Amino acid sequence: MFAVVEFLKSDMESTGEISVVPLMWLHKNQTKCYWPNRTNKIPFQKFVESLTPFKKTWPTYRVKCHFTCATYEQADNNLKNILTDNYESADSNISLCQKSILNESDESLCSRSLSPNILSTPEVSKNIPDVTNSPSTFICEDEGAKRMRLDDDEINIPLSQLSHSSQHNIISDGEMSSRSSSIVSCSSRARSSIIPLAKNTEFENVVLQTLSQISASVSQHSILLAEINRRTSMTGAENLVPPVDLPDFPFTILLNFQEFDLKLRDDQALWTYMVRKLATLGGSGTESHTRRMLKYLLSDEVARNFNWKGREKISFEKLKTKQLILDAVKYAFPSREIDEYKLCNVIKEWLKFASTRLIKGKKSIPTNT
Repeated sequence: MFAVVEFLKSDMESTGEISVVPLMWLHKNQTKCYWPNRTNKIPFQKFVESLTPFKKTWPTYRVKCHFTCATYEQADNNLKNILTDNYESADSNISLCQKSILNESDESLCSRSLSPNILSTPEVSKNIPDVTNSPSTFICEDEGAKRMRLDDDEINIPLSQLSHSSQHNIISDGEMSSRSSSIVSCSSRARSSIIPLAKNTEFENVVLQTLSQISASVSQHSILLAEINRRTSMTGAENLVPPVDLPDFPFTILLNFQEFDLKLRDDQALWTYMVRKLATLGGSGTESHTRRMLKYLLSDEVARNFNWKGREKISFEKLKTKQLILDAVKYAFPSREIDEYKLCNVIKEWLKFASTRLIKGKKSIPTNT
């Protein structure tokens, strides 16, 4: 899933930037968005298309979510439509553009590390060797490797600022020879530290994706184990002796179901048996279990005669069967997992669509010609 978001200022006005992002990057009801500091030389489109998981160390920005889409292509088309509409609209006060990201290969990444006028200060200039003339001068392939250690003090300096004119005759030849070994060792340290950094980031992404898959698998296994435990604890109920004159389920005649509901009010043995019997039907959760019990008790022909409050139909809320279902759920599940309000909504929805299920069921039956 992907989203098209517009970035906002603190006063909720648009910054004029818009982008396609993975939906998982949004949080706080899609009002905030994680945004990567860098993509490790991966093109941003590919970075987004691969649904790269966000990191909590990324900065977050206020956003307005315009669209959510199932595919990147849909999101990208919506983004282009927004940009086109904004360009063609004469009433728009803000010109929208696609938000960009700073990669390690950008020259501007290094320009933030040290301002140009800092080279003129005596404290720094006395420690800068003439790297243009020195045989031990190194140039790293990655801009992030432009890091030098001089006299145990680290200074981040863009190589573009180390011109010959700004460094000529700064230090003597004797001082240069004594520091050559320091610069060479810095080169090896820089190169050896940058390559593992990129590999570590790729490794972290693989680990996060693997952990996400493991988490989903564990959740499924937990549901299955809980179901097995419930069925194991209910094995005694399967050996219950049914009461005399127990009707066949599900009920297909409305009058028979109404007689059964009246009998539940007075027959304690029938009530106890039905609670334990319904508890054995299982389900992945309380809501699933409730649907199974309704399907076990009522056919759609009978269920379509009921709704919750009884408006133009029979009220299910007032039936003893409603309480029977709730008690069976309480018998099968721990109290911390039970929400009666949700269970009542499940019953309402199941009764509401009884007629629809009945029509679909008739259409699916093949006719002999």
